[in-house]
Amino acid sequence: MVDTPTLQSFGHGSINQNGRIAIGNRNVSIILAEYNNFPPLSNTHPNPADYYFKLTTGGSTSPPFSTRDPVNPASLFEYFLENSNNRFVLGPGLLGNVQPGPFPSSDPGPEQRCADILRLFYDENKVNVLVGDDINKDGQVGPDEQCVLIIENIPGAWPANRDNKPVTFALNPRDETLATHCAGVGPTTPFYQIAHEMSHSLGTVDLYNSGVLPSGANNMLLTLMGAYSFTSDDQGTVHLDIWHKLALGWAEPRIFDLSVHGQTQVDTTADGAVLLWHPTREAREYFLIERRGPALPGRKYDASFPDDGVLIWRVQGGMPTHLGAPYLTPGGAGVWRVGQETPLLIWSDGGLTGVQLSVTEADDGKLHVAWHSPVTLRKGAVGPFVKQLQLSLNDLVPGNPIAVDGDFGAITDSRVREFQRHAGITDDGVVETQTWGAITKLAPRPGDAGTPTLRKGSRGVAVMRLQQLLNERTPDLAPIAVDGDFGPITDGRVQEFQRRTKITVDGLVGPQTWGSLFHDPALQQGSQGPAVMRLQKLLNERAPDLAPIAVDGNFGPITDGRVQEFQRRTKITVDGLVGPQTWEALTQESKL
Repeated sequence: MVDTPTLQSFGHGSINQNGRIAIGNRNVSIILAEYNNFPPLSNTHPNPADYYFKLTTGGSTSPPFSTRDPVNPASLFEYFLENSNNRFVLGPGLLGNVQPGPFPSSDPGPEQRCADILRLFYDENKVNVLVGDDINKDGQVGPDEQCVLIIENIPGAWPANRDNKPVTFALNPRDETLATHCAGVGPTTPFYQIAHEMSHSLGTVDLYNSGVLPSGANNMLLTLMGAYSFTSDDQGTVHLDIWHKLALGWAEPRIFDLSVHGQTQVDTTADGAVLLWHPTREAREYFLIERRGPALPGRKYDASFPDDGVLIWRVQGGMPTHLGAPYLTPGGAGVWRVGQETPLLIWSDGGLTGVQLSVTEADDGKLHVAWHSPVTLRKGAVGPFVKQLQLSLNDLVPGNPIAVDGDFGAITDSRVREFQRHAGITDDGVVETQTWGAITKLAPRPGDAGTPTLRKGSRGVAVMRLQQLLNERTPDLAPIAVDGDFGPITDGRVQEFQRRTKITVDGLVGPQTWGSLFHDPALQQGSQGPAVMRLQKLLNERAPDLAPIAVDGNFGPITDGRVQEFQRRTKITVDGLVGPQTWEALTQESKL
C-alpha cells in the first residue's frame, strides 16, 4: 500500500528566492524613469506619481477599477494580499523619479538599464535603506529581500523581468550590492502585465509558452501567468492559478486518492481546492481542481475571469496544464460549469484513469466535485449526463447535429452506434467505459493523445481533425471535405503537405506528419509558400510602427530584414532563421 504523499511532495512551498518563500513582507522600490527624448509619463497619466502610488502600495481600493475617468487603478499590494490568503505583503514601498537623460542610440539592454536606473534612484537620501533591506546582513540585497518595479517612458514598451547587473554602494557599516529581479514596464502597460512581471520576482513561471501546450493555447484570463495585451493600459485582473499558489506556499489543497471514488466541496478558501493523486503515479503526476469565478465573495481581483465554475489542471514534470471543457483539451479555455461531466481523465502519456469528474451545486449554493467510474448510458436514459454525451456526439460525428435535450432516444442511440463504428468498437449503443474512453481519446487535443496513425481507408473523428488541419496548413489550395473519410482526395492532400514540409511522401499520417501539422516549420531566406505568408502577416502585426511588408509567400531579403529586426527587439539570436523560439515570440508575444 502506498502512503498518501505530503503536500511538500506535490511542491508546496517549492517556489522561493534564495530559499525564502514569499511569506511575510518584501520591500519594493517603484521607480519612474523618464528619458528626455521620449514623451513624459504625464502624457499618459497626468499625475504619474499619484497613479503609480495607488497602483502599487497605495492601500485599499474599490472596484470597478479604471485607468482614468475616474483614476481608480487596481492595487498590487491588495492583489498579492488577496492571492496569498493574507500571507504575503508587497511593501513597504519606496517611490521616486529619476531622469537618466536621453535614451541611448544603442540600447545596452534591460539588465544594464536597470543597474543605471537603480544607481540614480538610490542617491544619498535613499541609499541607507539598503542596509535595512539586507535581512541576513551579508552585504548582498537579493530577490528574497527586495523587489523592484521600473516604469520607463518608452512608447509601446513591452513588459519584462530581468536581473539587474549588480550595483555596489559604499555604505556604513558595510558595502551593499543590489542584485535582484527588476520588473520593467512602459507607460501603457496594463495592470495584469505589471502584476505578472512582479510575480516573476517571486519565482512564478509563464504558462503561455510552457512547452506542454499546443500552438495558440495561452491560458488567457485563466491565470495571471497566461497571455494578455502588453499595451492596453487597462485594469483587467485575474488570480494566479492554484498550482502557483500551492508552490508559493499560499494554499493547501485537500488531498484525495483518485482510485477511491468520492466527492467534496470546492471553494476559494486556502484549503478549498482539491488535489487528486493516484497510487500508480504518486506525486509525479496529479490533478488540481479549483473554484473560480468573476464575482465570488472575497475575491475582487478575479473580476476578469471569463466564466463561473471550476478549472482542472493536470500537473506533470513540475508544470501544470489546464484541461479545458468540454473535452479536457490541454491548454483549452473552457471552464467546467455546474452540471457538466468530464470525459475520462487522461494522463499526460495518453493513459486513461478510468475516472470521470462531475460538477454539481449543493442546496446551499456551494459547488461540489465528484470523481467516479463512468456513468453507463443506454437508450431510455435521461439527465445531464445524456446532454453531455449529445454535445460530444455533435462535435465528433459527421452529420446534422442531434438535439441536446438530455433524452437518450432513438436518434441519440443511432448516433452513438455510428460513433462506435467510427471508433472501431462494438456498436451496441451502450455508452460505458470503452465508449467514454473513445470520446476522450478522439476529442480534439492538438499535441496530446488522440493522434493515431492514419492512412487511406481510415475513418472517424481523427480523420476529420486531420482534414481540418490540412485545410488550415494549405490555405492556397481548395479546401477538402471534412467528412471523416480518408479517401483519395485526402490522401493526395496529405502527400502534398508532406512534400511541402520535406517529410517522407507516403500518405501515412504518423508522429512526424502530426507534429508538422501542429507546429510551424523552420523558415529562412529562400523559403516559399503558405507558412511564409503566415510569417509575413505576423511580422506586420508585431511591428505596427514599421511599414508593412508584402504578404506574398516569398522569404526574400525584405522579409529576412524584418525577421532580424523582430529578433533584435525580442532579444532572440539575430540570425534570420525562423525556428521554434522565433515562432513562439511571434505567436505568443514573448516578452522583451
